[in-house]
Amino acid sequence: MCKEEPRELSTEEVENLVKKFVTGAKIAQMAGIDGVELHGAHGYLICQFLSPYTNKRIDKYGGDFDGRMRFITEIILGIRQICGKNFPISVRIDGDEFIDGGINLEEATKIAKYLESLGVDAINVSSGIYETGFTIIEPIGLKEGWKKHLAKTIKAAVNVPVIAVNNIKHPEVAEELLGEGVMDFAGIGRSQLADSQWVLKAYEGRSEDIKPCISCLHCIEELEKCRATKCAVNPVMGRELEFDNLVVNGENKLVAVIGAGPAGLEASRTLALKGYKVVLIEEESAIGGMVSLGSNPPDKEKLTWFINYYKKALSDLGVEISLNTRATLEMIKELNPYAVFVATGSTPFIPNIEGINTANVLNVSEILSGRNIVENQKVVVIGSGMTGCETAEYLAVRGNKLTLVEMLPEIGTGIYPANLYTVIKNLNTHGAKFLTSHKLMKITETSVELLNLKTNEPVTITADKVVLSLGIKPNNSLVQELEKHFSIVKVIGDAEKPGRIAEAVRQGFEKAYVL
Repeated sequence: MCKEEPRELSTEEVENLVKKFVTGAKIAQMAGIDGVELHGAHGYLICQFLSPYTNKRIDKYGGDFDGRMRFITEIILGIRQICGKNFPISVRIDGDEFIDGGINLEEATKIAKYLESLGVDAINVSSGIYETGFTIIEPIGLKEGWKKHLAKTIKAAVNVPVIAVNNIKHPEVAEELLGEGVMDFAGIGRSQLADSQWVLKAYEGRSEDIKPCISCLHCIEELEKCRATKCAVNPVMGRELEFDNLVVNGENKLVAVIGAGPAGLEASRTLALKGYKVVLIEEESAIGGMVSLGSNPPDKEKLTWFINYYKKALSDLGVEISLNTRATLEMIKELNPYAVFVATGSTPFIPNIEGINTANVLNVSEILSGRNIVENQKVVVIGSGMTGCETAEYLAVRGNKLTLVEMLPEIGTGIYPANLYTVIKNLNTHGAKFLTSHKLMKITETSVELLNLKTNEPVTITADKVVLSLGIKPNNSLVQELEKHFSIVKVIGDAEKPGRIAEAVRQGFEKAYVL
């Protein structure tokens, strides 16, 4: 569907589509549905008629404002005629398409007032079309309530209830926006994927118990790959029938979990829910693992929500956490656990090239942890995966003259576009340079030597610091020794296979669930 070449609908086809919308509403009414919402936002069909950016028609369904409104007008009047005046109709519109020639807030307000004159019962305010998709389903960098001005302006212009989405993750933010007169109803989407009990917990005043959506876009990325949607922080989402009976069979038996990254945290939570006595051992001074490091680049503070959720959840469940503790075989033997979960994460991949051990060479962990402060220097980052891009961003905003080097033809290959967009935009703002199709060959105390893979010519770049982001490999050196002494050893997260938060959380949950 997404790859079909569009064509202009004939006038007759448009008239038939009006009838189909009306029939759809009637079918919903006959099925006992209380009302319908017409989706007139995000570049979908109704939106394409409403927007001057997409509606270039010269028949009765295009041209001036009235022409652009004709399609939705006929749908609404048709529904009213066949379903009755007491059947609620809501219309979702864009408060701003964020594109030249498209619907802006002034035009959206005019549309909202027009829809009110047609007798609609509510207006749902969103934003964006596919060309500006990051404003529809926002990546991690956009704040809660960032587009509240759209709904607030429209609400002030109409007398029907206004529903609004605003990247809302916390009940307190929803209450704040309601109190400011931004909206009459809060639209909550992805947050209810992350925690299906979001509304109940909000109602009961337990917002700290809500597992937060971190806006990682894993859900929409899976959909766009034509797969069932998933949630990075909620391993059960979409699989509730598979995991509908968590058996409490732990009998207070001791389980040692080594490593407090996302896999270890979720395994600890699930094991505790099953009735095991859990001891979580972490080498660093805080829980979170790579997620903790990942929260340090610009606008990534939502990742701290993920960590704070587990802090409270594990505390409430009585999980014993030992920080600043390096797990050893002797220590685990002394605990004598029923089972051991190894979530020791990963270590950086370091290539065997000349100069790799030079003092000016750092890895991303050394940068993002703050152990090495690099400011106002010439820095070359090697590798443009998400970690490399975000580390480059972290360095660029600190006044460094930044060059990002990638061996592949494009920066950020495999990264979901909306996530990459905001990072690249920030890098461009800070004057970063990008070199693709360049391979690292040698590092000196003052430069990096590259090979241009297109021309096969050598390239030298001056560098005060070189930061490597060339991938990771499992850190599971303890596993074999543990397996000699314990019958149940489960390896999870990056310790088994490097991946993202979604894979780590899911694996931690699944292996704990079946223990």
